[in-house]
Amino acid sequence: MADFTWPDDLVPHAMSFYHQHNTIVHESPFTRQQQVLGRSAPRWICKMSFRGGAGGVTRSHEVGAKIEALLLQIKGPQKTVAIYDFRRSGRGTPQLAFDDYAATIAETFFDDGTGFDDDTGFIVTPVGAPSNSAISAGSTQIALSGIWPGTRPNLVGDYVDVGDGRPHMITDVPAADIDGNLVLTFAPPAAAVAAASAVSFEKVRGTFRLTSDDAGQNPTDVSGIASFELDFIEVLT
Repeated sequence: MADFTWPDDLVPHAMSFYHQHNTIVHESPFTRQQQVLGRSAPRWICKMSFRGGAGGVTRSHEVGAKIEALLLQIKGPQKTVAIYDFRRSGRGTPQLAFDDYAATIAETFFDDGTGFDDDTGFIVTPVGAPSNSAISAGSTQIALSGIWPGTRPNLVGDYVDVGDGRPHMITDVPAADIDGNLVLTFAPPAAAVAAASAVSFEKVRGTFRLTSDDAGQNPTDVSGIASFELDFIEVLT
């Protein structure tokens, strides 16, 4: 568990959040042929940029002061921080036209075949959080249940928490079958065994540490607004 959780109200004005692979490339100096080797232990990289000052009444002044105080407690690489990708904190509830919904699941709910053709919409609200089966270390798929038939809980490129303490990105997600079940594919592989539980797609956090003792540098312009450039690497266990 991380020592700190990055506050939701400290939102960066620019951010990078990506998966860094661990690759070795050997190239012959004579033929320039390459041998590429993918090693284990890829990790997530997080970079956040902020602007804010201190000692004022506007929110921009509060941001600078809060970041300075938080960085003082984090102590460079000494402490760990739980961070999620602010660019994709989660998606809203899907809305489907009835005809699309019925066509997707190949079912009709009216004995006489009556349907709506005026684009009537239904808000499809999940009944509780989707639950997932237990998975083993190295898994790249997870079985989900409790999904509305014909819908997807999230989309390709969104994050999912499968219970191993790391962020994972959805690479394939089919629509749920008539019983509300589907198998979701994700990357990177699960880092550890994860028990059956309620899967989460909202604010999927990873555990990170700062890369430098100098992360608290805060060059400030004449307006009193400071700039912060924070680089984090994922903590692998």
